[in-house]
Amino acid sequence: MDLGVAVHENPDLLICAVSVTAAIAIQRIVERKRYAVRNDDTTGVCSFVASYVSSNCATPHQRLLPRDIAIGYHTHCVVSHLNTLSLKMLHKIFDLPIYLNPVAAHGETKDSVLKEIEKLKEDPRSYNPSGNERVYSDYLFGDEPKARKYKDEVIDSVKPNIEEFMGLVGANQLDFGQIWFQRYETHSFHGVHNHWPSFFSVVYYLEFDPNEHRGTVFANPNRLQIDLYRARNIKLPVAFAPDIKEGDILIFPSFLDHYAPMNVSDKPRTIISFNFDLTG
Repeated sequence: MDLGVAVHENPDLLICAVSVTAAIAIQRIVERKRYAVRNDDTTGVCSFVASYVSSNCATPHQRLLPRDIAIGYHTHCVVSHLNTLSLKMLHKIFDLPIYLNPVAAHGETKDSVLKEIEKLKEDPRSYNPSGNERVYSDYLFGDEPKARKYKDEVIDSVKPNIEEFMGLVGANQLDFGQIWFQRYETHSFHGVHNHWPSFFSVVYYLEFDPNEHRGTVFANPNRLQIDLYRARNIKLPVAFAPDIKEGDILIFPSFLDHYAPMNVSDKPRTIISFNFDLTG
């Protein structure tokens, strides 16, 4: 039987049903706010959903019982806990390791690195707009020494975070790749792209105002599943945007498609990015 998923407007609640009919009904329930979901009332949710579906289905074989519904809670679009109310179980598989944490030395790093970036912006090669991006960057400078004066300071600042990430994923050898800055001024953006074939990629938010700016947005890699669910009018998260603060470092698998939304603020948004490979 098809598995249907409906997501409540509260991103911490995931309701899974054993049929597409049930999933669509659940989605309608939460969209119309027909039931006030409480995290401690999973039994009540199941009973209400079962009653609603059974009373609104056209044929008897579509009737639903409370035991046919599972309630789970998820954080950052990944299921992290599941209360199973029957033999029907939702399993969390194939997690993607995404790391987000503040850089402790950001206060000592920001100003000096921004000064170097201002100098690099004077080079005409730093602005090379295309259909997929409009941003200042030294990415095309290659390994020229003048384009990497900030490298050692940035690496030293984020090293504790990198080492913490290595411990979390069980790696013990690190190989750094190219490092570059990107400066997003008004109307700057970077469209959907990825950093494959590197293993992991980093975005260090050197200059960022959460009241003015939007951070990195990831595209759901399960495109086939998204298309299938959309064809059946079932909603599934198509993107994930973590909450970002200035000084945060974000580490993610390089194959993940992502983009930087257009900066509609007068304040610049500046990041440092680099790739690295790990060995266990």
